[in-house]
Amino acid sequence: MFQEQLEHILEHVNKLNELDMAGIEPMAHAIPVKNRFREDVPREGLEHDAVMGNAPSAKHEQFFVPRIIE
Repeated sequence: MFQEQLEHILEHVNKLNELDMAGIEPMAHAIPVKNRFREDVPREGLEHDAVMGNAPSAKHEQFFVPRIIE
């Protein structure tokens, strides 16, 4: 079964090798890839009291979570 599948793959590769690729530049992507990240600009963080107000549980001004590793 695997030999038959491999033969089909190699047949396909041989068909691709028959194509005339003269004048075609190699590329990594079919479409142009652009960086979509935003600028890394510092900005104001959240206020401590507002953040701690959303914590399900807090101790000593820190989030308190149940132990998950024994």
